Amino acid sequence: MTKHGFFRRALRPVVYLLMALIGGAFGSAAAAQTPAAPDAPAAGRVATITPTVPPGPYVADPSYYDYDNKSPVVVDEKPYQDTHGIKITRITYQSPVTTPFATNDTVVAYLFMPSGAGPHPVLIVLPEWLPRNMKNEFQFCEDVTKANTAALLIESPFSLERRPVPHTPEAELLSGNMPQMVGAIRQNVLDVRRAMDWLETRPDIDSSRMGMSGISLGAIIASLCAGVDRRAKVLLSIDGGADAAGLLWKSPFMAGLHKQLVQHGYDYEDLKVGLAPIEPTNWLKGYGAENALLVNGRYDMFILPKQSQLLADSIGGAPIVWANTGHYGLVLAEKKASTVGAEFLRARFFNSGKAFNPPQTIAAPTIKLGLMLGGRGGFSPAIATQLINFDQKGRYSLDGQLTFRGISLGLSGRISQFNSLGIEFPLLHGEIKPKPYLLMHLVL
Repeated sequence: MTKHGFFRRALRPVVYLLMALIGGAFGSAAAAQTPAAPDAPAAGRVATITPTVPPGPYVADPSYYDYDNKSPVVVDEKPYQDTHGIKITRITYQSPVTTPFATNDTVVAYLFMPSGAGPHPVLIVLPEWLPRNMKNEFQFCEDVTKANTAALLIESPFSLERRPVPHTPEAELLSGNMPQMVGAIRQNVLDVRRAMDWLETRPDIDSSRMGMSGISLGAIIASLCAGVDRRAKVLLSIDGGADAAGLLWKSPFMAGLHKQLVQHGYDYEDLKVGLAPIEPTNWLKGYGAENALLVNGRYDMFILPKQSQLLADSIGGAPIVWANTGHYGLVLAEKKASTVGAEFLRARFFNSGKAFNPPQTIAAPTIKLGLMLGGRGGFSPAIATQLINFDQKGRYSLDGQLTFRGISLGLSGRISQFNSLGIEFPLLHGEIKPKPYLLMHLVL
């Protein structure tokens, strides 16, 4: 990943927070995504009806994700790229769900095949929400092949080449229209199941060794897919979690979507009931902690650590590898995360006989962006990076800091997820006079 790409992604939480503070619709960021081709609701298209859920306590019903799995999967395959011995093929096939948008109903995916003799195990990978491109996902899939494992990267509904033009509110994976949102995520799951059907027909794929993975929202939906369809024998979640209703209703970064839900007449209890069919924890009972691995940012503001832990607990206490960073900071720990993930896949797919013992923590830059009260500047925007951590969780650190008054060092200790107290030591300003400060911050 380029430095430019990282900083563009790293600024997202700042932009989203500003949007939340002014009440702007979070979906406006989605509208900026470049769509593929003109498309509009087609007259006469009979849309698939999403099954209704009976009232009362939710009980996972496998028939909710039924589809026609007997008809052959017609797949168009086109060579896309050969790089470092990895053969990448672009594939398209028809979604088992019909929506008003023809463009959305053609599933686009990329198959990454490692060099060497097969049949290979395969990891199905789902991307983050509305990526402008899939460079990070491509890099992740290439890293997966280093574990002698194929990867199939599937574009999400209403994303990238599947995004209709002109854009309409009905063409969103996440929206304030809850039945539409649930139907779109159900389509995502069924697109994955149809891909599994196709993978089972390939002689170069060992369909008894299939797994699911994803990044951010893709990790949440991958977890749901693994619970729904147990042909997925392993789950590798990157930046994922559970508690779909809480994520959409309570996060300040989802203020726009929250506003849309309220405008549609929903409250939090409605959301918990309505999203129950797509809540991963309702489907993962009995999956087996040894079959899953989570990699998460310890200071994630989007998917909170408690929501990551909730997902792990629903899989019987699956291990979590923590990085002392936020949601986007994991980009800078991509190689370390990929290395741990590859070791996990080798242990589960190849029966190496070597016990897989994941590390509790992987190193990652901790970059804090916020407002400093006190210190030499009195009051100033500030950016800080933790240079030395004095404990494994990065709660106490020596930071390099930049404010309007210049650069400094800070001995810092966290008092909460978003606040740190410290002593600032100004640099390049003559005499060094330590001064206390409070830093209110986000972690990228």
